[in-house]
Amino acid sequence: IELMLSREGFEHLVRYIHDAYDRAGAPAAAPLGSGLYGDSRFYPARETFNLLRTCNVWTARGLRGAGLPVEDSITLGGLMSQVRGLGRVVQKGRG
Repeated sequence: IELMLSREGFEHLVRYIHDAYDRAGAPAAAPLGSGLYGDSRFYPARETFNLLRTCNVWTARGLRGAGLPVEDSITLGGLMSQVRGLGRVVQKGRG
């Protein structure tokens, strides 16, 4: 989904992503290991993951901070159903 953000919203989203990594004093976060999909990787984070704080909740909070009317959703389907109405579908997927 292609989403349009204000300059301030985009900058907020970039800071949100930047601040999520636990760099342990290094300028860049070092991967912890292979992720679940293709070439994905796991990275150390400042927050913890649990059933109520999934990657979809993390994404929703970042988008909301960037100025989009998105509520927390623990599922991909719940998140995607919200953002589809806010932007332009550029790739149809399973969400």
